[in-house]
Amino acid sequence: MATSRLRQKDLIWNELFEQYRIMEHIETQGFFTITSDQINGLRPGAQARLQCKFDSSGELSPCFADHKLGILPISNGVYIIAPFPIFHPLDPIENIAVEKAYLRFPAFQTIQADGTSSTSEANALHTAHMTDMLHRFRGIDSSEPLELTFSGRMRSPEFSFYVGSYLEPLHVERSQQLEIDAGFETMREILILEAKNKIPQDFCVRQLYYPYRALNQRPQLTKPVIPIYFLYSDGIYYLFEYQFAEPLRYDSISLVRSCAYRIEGGLTKERILAIAAETPVEAEPDSAPFPQANSFERFMNIMELLTEEDLLKADIHRIYRFAPRQSDYYANVGIYYGLIETYRSADGIAVRLTAEGRELMQLPMQGRHEAIVRKLFSKPAIRDILLQCLHRDGQVPDEEAVQLMRRHGIELQPSTERRRAQSILAWYSWLKHLMV
Repeated sequence: MATSRLRQKDLIWNELFEQYRIMEHIETQGFFTITSDQINGLRPGAQARLQCKFDSSGELSPCFADHKLGILPISNGVYIIAPFPIFHPLDPIENIAVEKAYLRFPAFQTIQADGTSSTSEANALHTAHMTDMLHRFRGIDSSEPLELTFSGRMRSPEFSFYVGSYLEPLHVERSQQLEIDAGFETMREILILEAKNKIPQDFCVRQLYYPYRALNQRPQLTKPVIPIYFLYSDGIYYLFEYQFAEPLRYDSISLVRSCAYRIEGGLTKERILAIAAETPVEAEPDSAPFPQANSFERFMNIMELLTEEDLLKADIHRIYRFAPRQSDYYANVGIYYGLIETYRSADGIAVRLTAEGRELMQLPMQGRHEAIVRKLFSKPAIRDILLQCLHRDGQVPDEEAVQLMRRHGIELQPSTERRRAQSILAWYSWLKHLMV
């Protein structure tokens, strides 16, 4: 049964804002300082560590989002709430070309190179480290040392910084506890990686900025510190290198470059065409509308999350920063193909994998991708649009895709059918990511 952790977090913050008159303090003083003791003492089950963790803006409770507030730790058990920006947009993964990475070590039985063992952020990092992707991303020879030298909790030195239009500097006290997913060192630099297995629209800069500042404050460390945001989904490892143009400014972050890698899996164009040729064409289903979800990569990410737990539709649109209607679009793709079903839970409408969807997601990555490709080519209009994309490297006009939909009896309002045609054309990026 799906329960909404985000909704529980919202209710606790609503109570805290009311009990401590947080908005009144912010309006008069510009900020409010709250402690772990105040949060933990509100009621049983309230935990400051979880309440103050917002990995992306979609997870922000409305009392923060509605007033454009952010929250940042300044010492152990002390947080400051003020109107400053704490997130940075993530560049679309759909536009990143996927390269082939190679294992640097012999095959081990606890690691599957196709990515099926990367079920957690930590496992994905371990698998990535076993390959040459970090070497290639940093432009160093695969024979040079690049070793995991630190991870987990660490204590920071004291430092100060500015953020947004907030005039006063924020002071982070000595021994502030930090969490680092992975720290690597080469002969010339130090890499800090923040890892996620969700594909958000943005991310909390604090996860990179605090470790970056903490390491740069240590006089014995003279190598440059490189902040990297790391994502894993559907057999692909995404790396985003950032820089802070003004180290004393939290929001001076900018993207330097991004790359994506696949270790194993993937299909050749010839294999995809062969699967299309051998896949029987089915009638359009009555149970779900023709798809209108623009990112098949994000649909696959939702499928992966559903292998771990059922999700509320309301939480899907918050995690991915979808509008509520878009959450329906992504759920409907799964319903359209018989891989997802909805049900009513105590907290609202939830989605889960069907028996077929769960069986598909348990396949090795190569088999999973072949099964998904068969699904794509089993519906006549989508089949014809994607075949044209394959033959013409995606250079298919919207109007031509609309005509292919109409040929198979899919007739909608002009603006609606155009949007749905654009969605299927956008799915070609997922097929391109397979073809490495």
